[in-house]
Amino acid sequence: MKLYRNFSITLILAFLFTGINLFAQQDYVPELFLAEVKGGDYVTGTGMSVFVLDYGISTTEVDQKLWTEVMGYNNSKPVGDNLPVNNIVWLEAVEFCNKLSTMMGLPVVYTIQENGEVFADMTVGGIRLPTEEEWEYAAKGGNQSLGYKYAGSNNPDEVAWYFNNSSKTIHPVGSKMPNELGLFDMSGNVAEWTFDTDTKNSYNRIVKGGTWNSKISLLMPNARTSVAAENYGDERVGIRVAVSMNR
Repeated sequence: MKLYRNFSITLILAFLFTGINLFAQQDYVPELFLAEVKGGDYVTGTGMSVFVLDYGISTTEVDQKLWTEVMGYNNSKPVGDNLPVNNIVWLEAVEFCNKLSTMMGLPVVYTIQENGEVFADMTVGGIRLPTEEEWEYAAKGGNQSLGYKYAGSNNPDEVAWYFNNSSKTIHPVGSKMPNELGLFDMSGNVAEWTFDTDTKNSYNRIVKGGTWNSKISLLMPNARTSVAAENYGDERVGIRVAVSMNR
């Protein structure tokens, strides 16, 4: 059996923030499982050589149960506790990260201005969206990468729900094989918001991973799609979260 270096964030936060009573006066602390990703160099799908620092990333897409516990509503289609949350715009994803950080007693990463502009402090250890570089590095398996074409396999049917096998709907998170880091659904099921702005259109943000309705080429880790951050939200787009470590 392959062992992955995964952890529950409710168990390791005290290690990350030594000396802080994280859970004081917290009535409820949701549990979130992360995979530890050791930083390193890699070449992105855009051809850039980059270095990423250590971070944690959730082993599954955020499911509707966790989303509802944090946000108090769920506009996903279809509805199901273990289905990935979807039908959310980018700013909702940012607000979710801040609210989850607050519930866990963590510093918030994002400052949201009245005009909707968002600033991020990536040095604090709160919940956040992964950058495009972090997302792609993790999908490729990080420093454990075996060079697969898709996230965890050269056979998309082993790791992804997509056009050929999804019956045109989303599926429960974690129901396919994981990749080298123990991450599920990095290819297919729902595409995932990242923090990054599209350099060609500042109103757009980058989504990664492909969807249950995608053709095979969009399942590859280096594939990217640019969509409108303010008003693009449908049943093909959800989120996965990250946390900075050792900074």
